[in-house]
Amino acid sequence: MIDTGATHSFITQGALSTLYHSAIPPCDRIAQLGDGQTTLKIVGEVQLFLQFNKVFTPLNVLVVKTMNTDFILGSDWCTKNAARIDYEKNQVSIRSSCGRIFIPYHKSIDCLTLDVKSINVIHIPPRESYTVQAKVELSSADTVYFSPVDPIQSEKSIVMSPSLLHINNYTTYLEVYNPHDYTYTLPMNTLLGRVTHTPYEMHSCLLFDTSRDTLSLSPQHHIFNTIELEQKSSETSNTIDKLITHIKNVPEQQQLRLILQQHMKIFDISKITQANTHIQHTINTGDSLPISSRPYPRTIEQRRELQDEIQKMTQTNQIRPSNSPWSSPVIIHKKKDGGIRFLVDYRKLNSVTKKDCFPQPTTEELLNRLGGHRFYTKLDLKSGYFQLPIHETDKEKTAFITQDGLWEFNVLPQGIMNGPPTFQRTMHNLLGYGRWDYVMVYLDDILIFSHTFNEHLHQLNEILSILAKANFQVNPDKCSIAVQEIDFLSHTINEQCIKPNGDKIKAIVDLPTPKT
Repeated sequence: MIDTGATHSFITQGALSTLYHSAIPPCDRIAQLGDGQTTLKIVGEVQLFLQFNKVFTPLNVLVVKTMNTDFILGSDWCTKNAARIDYEKNQVSIRSSCGRIFIPYHKSIDCLTLDVKSINVIHIPPRESYTVQAKVELSSADTVYFSPVDPIQSEKSIVMSPSLLHINNYTTYLEVYNPHDYTYTLPMNTLLGRVTHTPYEMHSCLLFDTSRDTLSLSPQHHIFNTIELEQKSSETSNTIDKLITHIKNVPEQQQLRLILQQHMKIFDISKITQANTHIQHTINTGDSLPISSRPYPRTIEQRRELQDEIQKMTQTNQIRPSNSPWSSPVIIHKKKDGGIRFLVDYRKLNSVTKKDCFPQPTTEELLNRLGGHRFYTKLDLKSGYFQLPIHETDKEKTAFITQDGLWEFNVLPQGIMNGPPTFQRTMHNLLGYGRWDYVMVYLDDILIFSHTFNEHLHQLNEILSILAKANFQVNPDKCSIAVQEIDFLSHTINEQCIKPNGDKIKAIVDLPTPKT
């Protein structure tokens, strides 16, 4: 990697071990990183010869134990070889005895993914949140995206949410919640999750037109819309058929299909909807003055991606243009499939928001209610947060800023304080009263459990009717309908038993038998 901001060139011991090199004289020096705070211990210095297009360039390189890349060419190499970087052609030219030679380079902005581990042994009191100090192999970063690892998130030993973190001197802090009725001990060096960091590239950006021509509706468009609606209806019917193929009894399958088709709108996710509930999310900031932030720097490609996401959310009425005195910056997180995850850095807003302490059910409480039932249905609410409305007076506080404007949310966004309590309260008020013996809600999962098939049909129809009336949608790909065994909260549940998922305990089961 070429880093013109680095005064020296560096190589890690691991990368150096793969190369032939002379002996490394011991060294006791310290390098200070660009954040002005973090230091890096230098273990030695070695001379290497770099080959580019049959041209060799000698260079003294500082050796370090570890860093985020194997090799850095600093300004010392650039100056010595009169290096010039052509950003338009993605190439570097250096001086040689035969004139200048040109070396193509790959402009990479790949994400760094690094482990986050607890530093100390932590004892978290029952049903309380706790701020945990954690370490990460990244010297500093203003904003990184944190995602909990599956064993922590799925088994619900402790509850952690995806969030945006700040790293300083290889250290960060994050909130964990103990949902149990007993003190939970978090061992030292526990893998809590991983952070994803996308280094910003600083280029001059061109303005681009984000306007779109308005399309008038002609009779032809009415015809196409009718055809499209019929296709969507057919697609939803096919989706319903897939959900009930496991039912081998033909009359029972027909009964189940009839109920699901009566509530077909719930399974149609071709159009994003907003729930119609009596509860609207509020953001209580007391007497705090509005907090505003500058947008994070973006490449032209990132601005286009961001503008595309904003246009989609505007068209579905999830957001609207804003004139708010509040503003929070946007984070773009790359997904594994190449798409982007749209996130807003609400940390400053959250810091002045009063906490909502509506109770969350514990894993033990939920599992204890499931034993001895024969039929189960799991409904996964589609983008659950985005289905909940925000109170009109608080929408301005959700405003986010980019280089191209200011927008605010009409629905509950990810990353905002008190999102889970609002969601749990909504589901509790909608489904909870008088139904605890056959339905439970955990965040955006709804589980219906019954002793007989006919009983299950009646209860499923009741819950679907309530969801349809409130205009909720479910994600068919994550739903299970009238099954006799189901995975829930990292446990496999059927009429006979409740046991941990096999893949969750595989590492323990496969441990070799001690021989001493």
